[in-house]
Amino acid sequence: MEKKKKGGLFQRHLALAYTLFFFIDPIERHSVTHWMWFALVYVLFLALYVAVPFVRGHVRIAVLVALFILPFLYVPFSESASGMFCFSLASLPFIMKDANAVIRILLLQVALIVSEGLVLGLSPWNFGVGTFFTVIVTLTNLHFAQKAEADRKLLMAQSEVERLAKTAERERIARDLHDVLGHTLTLVVLKSQVAERLIATDPEKATEEVRQIQTSARQALAEVREAVLGFRSHGLAAELEKAEDVLRSAGIACEQGMDPVTLPTLLSREQEMALTLGVREAVTNVVRHSHASQCSLRVDVAGKTVRMIVSDDGVGGDGHGGFGLKGMRERVEMLGGKLLLDGASGMRLVVEMPL
Repeated sequence: MEKKKKGGLFQRHLALAYTLFFFIDPIERHSVTHWMWFALVYVLFLALYVAVPFVRGHVRIAVLVALFILPFLYVPFSESASGMFCFSLASLPFIMKDANAVIRILLLQVALIVSEGLVLGLSPWNFGVGTFFTVIVTLTNLHFAQKAEADRKLLMAQSEVERLAKTAERERIARDLHDVLGHTLTLVVLKSQVAERLIATDPEKATEEVRQIQTSARQALAEVREAVLGFRSHGLAAELEKAEDVLRSAGIACEQGMDPVTLPTLLSREQEMALTLGVREAVTNVVRHSHASQCSLRVDVAGKTVRMIVSDDGVGGDGHGGFGLKGMRERVEMLGGKLLLDGASGMRLVVEMPL
């Protein structure tokens, strides 16, 4: 996290290289007064820009407002500094969680830039360049900020599910070991005591008791192995439960349905694996990209076809998907099935495979 933060600060400071264009007007005018004003404004601009990541609360608001106003006051006297406008909004997408508010502030700034340019008779080329780069930089940063936020939510959801899963696994192991070993070890102790008493009076009976102790111990060992293997093996039903936890941790209501008893017996190992990985990929995409509030996961059988449907009420898409969906489609098609995507109203993913 610290390394990522330092990388972000480096990129932020690297962007200051574009302020070299601010020097064009002072160089061309070659006026001491102009250089003095430029130095004052430039130092103030740098101080405000560098301070943004390190201040919080009302101080940060004051810094951002000053950074917003500064180019409106200075650009009329030095049009080569019109690029200063884009620096005032560059940080907003990473600070404000409301994308619509960022867009509204961007539109306000663009309107003010154009109005100032027209009223003061500034060169359309100069304030036009400032407007263009302000829009491009702000929208680009907004895209990356939303992607980073989606990745953060997904990571938090997965971490929370993993933590809960580990806790549940420890509790289940404790319950299973108690259930498996409690009765058997009690039986072993009792039979050992019986065998000890019978050694002197009835050696054959004592030997039989010892054999029964061995049988009980082997049975207990087999039951422990089955419990551990059952704990480690994850199938489609387990993946659906995990998917529901991931979605709810991400603030997305989930409705899921599958017959956990009958359906797994109808699927081959390869089909169950394909559907399991499909659920995982689909849910990851819902959390990262959909901006949905509800998601439905269903796996059922229609005739001789098993069908998985994952749908959400999010922003939808072009129906093509990325690398993960491409891999899912290849796995499904190798098993004679097909994968369909519909992003017209939310996103709806359908996987069908013959039984």
